[in-house]
Amino acid sequence: MKCKTKLIVPIILAAATFLFTGCDSDEYDNGYDIALLPPSSSEAEAALDSTFDPRKIKADRWMCALKDYRKLKYVIMPGSHDSGMAKPNMCTVGASPFAQTQSLIIRDQLRDGTRFFDIRIDVKNGKLYTYHMNAKGQGCYGELFEGNGETSIMYKVKEFLERNSSEFVILRFTDFYGTSARKDQTKRHLYDYFINNWSHDDIVFKKDVETNYNLVNNISVKDVRGKAVCVFANFPNYYYDPSKGVFYLNNNAYAWACNFSVYNSFGFPEEGTTNYEKMKKTRLGRLERNGGYDKDYIFLLAWTLTPGIYSVKHYADQINPRMPRVLLYDIWKKHPHIFPQIVDYDYVSKSLNQYIIQYNDDVRGYDWDN
Repeated sequence: MKCKTKLIVPIILAAATFLFTGCDSDEYDNGYDIALLPPSSSEAEAALDSTFDPRKIKADRWMCALKDYRKLKYVIMPGSHDSGMAKPNMCTVGASPFAQTQSLIIRDQLRDGTRFFDIRIDVKNGKLYTYHMNAKGQGCYGELFEGNGETSIMYKVKEFLERNSSEFVILRFTDFYGTSARKDQTKRHLYDYFINNWSHDDIVFKKDVETNYNLVNNISVKDVRGKAVCVFANFPNYYYDPSKGVFYLNNNAYAWACNFSVYNSFGFPEEGTTNYEKMKKTRLGRLERNGGYDKDYIFLLAWTLTPGIYSVKHYADQINPRMPRVLLYDIWKKHPHIFPQIVDYDYVSKSLNQYIIQYNDDVRGYDWDN
């Protein structure tokens, strides 16, 4: 498939000096209908451009519209919070509704346009699994991470990227469960898996640079097409090796000391709330103060509420329908120069992903009808 170009007036990004000719991608039906947003956020209210319908975006290969020279910090993408928790298992009593954060497994999130993944890892029965637990050990495990079989996350990522060479994904590893000794064991297991497993070696992005080489500023879309950029926080320093695909992540926006830096609008764990207005005010305030394309980091807008007496889905159902209007009226129309590069949320969907993806000028400049 080729994406076709039409001319638009850029709003955020600099005008191109040449036209991108498109990129090849396997074409297949991912089996999902494009759902309309709930009535509280109509298409007309959430459409960025009256001449462009975001529902036409091919979510499984939307990055083919991005120009090769575009730096990572100028790409706007959907992210999933606690990505591997669509099918909770091995749960403590009553934990499943509070541990489940997604309805789609990572394979289907990929096909629906998600490109940033929040991977939280623990070792269970000698294998790496995603997990979602509190400090008391109440919670669940999710998808199997490692392995060459069809059930593992890395297999699904590899399969997807091999079929869609125009795309790239970012896998962020930040949270490890348990005592210090248990966390160290998990980190070692994860490190060994990345270093010694050759089954996914061809799709993991690698670069022979120092751990203070800034990917956000220096790497372009062309460099990472067909690749998984894997960034790790809280590893021992001697584990980091960009030449083997183990990049140094800093979650506190101290970009000068690491390969990849993210400013997370969530803040500290105690900031978690069930109050929508409080969440919106706090995180949009951080975006206004700390967002922008002149930074050495990318900004992550955490569009999530922390479960209280109700399930994660209960709270996601409250705030997800409001997202398109907030992106348009509270961010884009007020501060287009500080739009977040990642919008991270629970229960990701194709329709919401399309409304996020449309904020890439390159995407709006393509003819998705052909």
